[in-house]
Amino acid sequence: MPMKCQEFDLNHALGVKIFEEIRLDGMVLEKGHTLNEEDIIQLKLSGIATVYGWKRRSASSRPNSAAKIPLMSSAATVFAR
Repeated sequence: MPMKCQEFDLNHALGVKIFEEIRLDGMVLEKGHTLNEEDIIQLKLSGIATVYGWKRRSASSRPNSAAKIPLMSSAATVFAR
């Protein structure tokens, strides 16, 4: 699966694996940590707006035209009745 390596705005960073350790007051996120909702809230409260890391593209986010064909066919059957 392709990786997406870049700087991420925290609003789009859920599931990002960070490249470097992040130290905040009472919180340490180690290199390779996958950001969760609580992490993102704490980072925002600390004034951090972006993180650098990578995110795998899920198979469901890629277009799959073969999977859409049966769905469209089923929908056409429903409307034809």
